[in-house]
Amino acid sequence: KTMSAIADLDNKTMSAIADLDNKTMSAIAQSREENNHRFEKIDARFEKMDARFEKMDARFEKMDEKFEVLSNEIKKIYKAINNQTWKMLGAVGLIVVLSKLVESLPSIQF
Repeated sequence: KTMSAIADLDNKTMSAIADLDNKTMSAIAQSREENNHRFEKIDARFEKMDARFEKMDARFEKMDEKFEVLSNEIKKIYKAINNQTWKMLGAVGLIVVLSKLVESLPSIQF
């Protein structure tokens, strides 16, 4: 009778352990599935954000190109103004030199 009780208790214990093991494995599988689903949602959000960043990057590239064109135009204008300024300074200098030369010549009387 004692052996039968021990065997019965052993069977109940083994059954409880097996049941607990099955529940644990089921909970782990369910948790893994839920986590995978969450990660898929997060991945989808990141993909949307990546697409937005790619669009923004394309816009910035266009703006960079426009800025480069504008910068080149400004450089051309600066060079033109700089060249004209030196030409004007040269012309003023030439006028001053010529006026000094004319002043130093004896007056021509008609």
